[in-house]
Amino acid sequence: MVLLLILANKFANIRFAEFKLGTKSPIFILVLFLQLCFFSRTFAETEPKESFFEESEANGFLKSSLYYKNKNSFYTTISNREILNIWGKLKANKSFQKRQWEKLLHFERDLILRKRSQVTDTRFFMSSVGYKSPEDEMKETLFSFFWKTDKLNHLYDDFKVEKLQHPICKFPARLKFIKTELNQNEIFKKLPIPDCYYQDLFLRSLNPQSISFVFSSYYANSPGSAFGHTFFRVNKKEKEGRKKQELLDYGISFAANAHTDNPLMYAILGLAGGFNGTYTNVPYYYKVREYNDFESRDLWSYELNLTEDELETLVFHFWEIGPHFFTYYFFSQNCSYQMLTALEAAAPRLSFSERLPVFIIPADSVKVLFTEKDFVKNVEFRPSLLKQFDSRFSLLDQSEKKIFISYVNDQKLPLEYNHLTDERKSMVIDTVLNYADLKDPFGIAKREGPWFAFKETNLLTRARLDFISEELKIPTPEHERPDSSHPSSRVALGSGEEKSSQSKKLFFEFRFALHDLLDSKRGLPKFSQLEFGNFKFSTVGNSIFLDHFSFFKVLQLNPLSELEKKLSWSMEVGTQRFDFCDSRIDCFGHGFKSMFGYAVDLNSFTMWLMPTLEYRYGEYFEKERNHFAYGGQGGLIYSLSDKHRFYLFYEKQCFNASHQVEGNHWEYRFNYQKNISISMISSSQNYQGLFYLYF
Repeated sequence: MVLLLILANKFANIRFAEFKLGTKSPIFILVLFLQLCFFSRTFAETEPKESFFEESEANGFLKSSLYYKNKNSFYTTISNREILNIWGKLKANKSFQKRQWEKLLHFERDLILRKRSQVTDTRFFMSSVGYKSPEDEMKETLFSFFWKTDKLNHLYDDFKVEKLQHPICKFPARLKFIKTELNQNEIFKKLPIPDCYYQDLFLRSLNPQSISFVFSSYYANSPGSAFGHTFFRVNKKEKEGRKKQELLDYGISFAANAHTDNPLMYAILGLAGGFNGTYTNVPYYYKVREYNDFESRDLWSYELNLTEDELETLVFHFWEIGPHFFTYYFFSQNCSYQMLTALEAAAPRLSFSERLPVFIIPADSVKVLFTEKDFVKNVEFRPSLLKQFDSRFSLLDQSEKKIFISYVNDQKLPLEYNHLTDERKSMVIDTVLNYADLKDPFGIAKREGPWFAFKETNLLTRARLDFISEELKIPTPEHERPDSSHPSSRVALGSGEEKSSQSKKLFFEFRFALHDLLDSKRGLPKFSQLEFGNFKFSTVGNSIFLDHFSFFKVLQLNPLSELEKKLSWSMEVGTQRFDFCDSRIDCFGHGFKSMFGYAVDLNSFTMWLMPTLEYRYGEYFEKERNHFAYGGQGGLIYSLSDKHRFYLFYEKQCFNASHQVEGNHWEYRFNYQKNISISMISSSQNYQGLFYLYF
């Protein structure tokens, strides 16, 4: 990375033939961006840390370690000759080179094609070089399976550590693989029988019947969840005569152990591998509480078609990797990627990781499941708390809605309520209970605050009504299925004319992810724009210029309603070319632009009015390098249908109270197919037509 940074600075001011970037800052940002994202997976190698003893329960898994440095002092249940004999068979069969073994160790090739494990925790390896040698790791693991349990216990006493695991308890998936490779050799009858209390407890708790891959929908208010999140749901075996109880299942998730609440630092550390990633194992109702209730996110569950043998291996593997940490990269080695590699460890017939793009976001991992024929058996939808409330509210007639609004605003039942039947009263109070949960889910979970008291009052009111409500049924919104959304990355080619000079131009754009307001909204949030890594280039004559680079851009519209008055907001960080300099080629301003205001939604029309605040630093700005601007923007989106969308905005800004800039932009987008769109654009600077290809 250091070398690339030096090279970036060294060559920043060089113009390569007809390819001109003008200033060193954009290319510096470009190289840094590529370093952080493009190569992040291949730079994943991390030397393991020193071995240590540790014993604790965390993340739902048992953390423990074996003191491998003294492994030669362990007694075994078989002779060295017998061990060497079976090791010779494994070696002759080259079992350590088999794909499943390497997947169980989470090996992959780095940038210079060396194989390295992504696990950065020495407790995961029995060999001191196991992180880079699958052969040594298999040999040491095989030997350790025959360690006597009494000697092991003696060592535990020396270090005053209890509950440490025998390798048989610690690595059940590895043991299963080696047994299979040796065709269940008779020698395995000489394996010791350790007390695998915690492993047994883990397996009994999960009691799996199947596994689902769960997608938690986009959450723009959190940088770690803006692109969605994925985790496993372990579906318990149903007890005979009992109805399936989904909330008693378990959720297994991989996520970064973030140690900062600062969104910018979170983004930087997440991109640069500054966090450790670990698995957690919690009851599924915790996940429902977290995503469905606290964050009002829908959950989509994709039940996977695994064989019984694959399912057993996957659960064993969860136990093996659960306590250990990996390096976490926001766009490559993230939750989705690690979950798919865990699947491959259990079912080596799958090759999802080879089909993934370099950058992967959760929606991509859902789509890749469908590349394996009949691998997804069933799709389930669990609506968010917001959807539940909206559904209940829509069941009320106009007079009941007025009663509801009056009641939640004044927290005093209006007289009209008394004229309702018990059935209609029940519907109003059920909606009120949902609304209280929505307004303060954390306060209600902690049993404190005014909304908790309000809910308690309404529970008593509801209990006095002689009516049993029917279960709320919300149809699965097929158009919101995340697997049906357009691909996340796109390129665009187009041509146009610059208004001031009437010169012809060609345009090229690349966007890493994910979605803008004019894209097809199928499977994506209707009122959100979320873009990351957006490059825009143009040509004049035979030269290519970088016009705009957006590191990230978020626009979250929250249309006003009778009940909700939430602010709409936008934030963009990046660089773009301005006309504040003598030489326009070098006139780049780096910084951010933010907006906070209000939006309304009127059927096909969504409109907003927002004050703006912008800061740009320009090395070649004429007067001052630091430019501050304030102003406002009014915009509109008209959706004739999902295929035909129209967008316009007008904006006026004051830079340093002496320089006013106003501009307008309108655009028509025809979304021909999920991966093809065409746009016609007119702005203050130019006319252009763009052809978009999503991939």
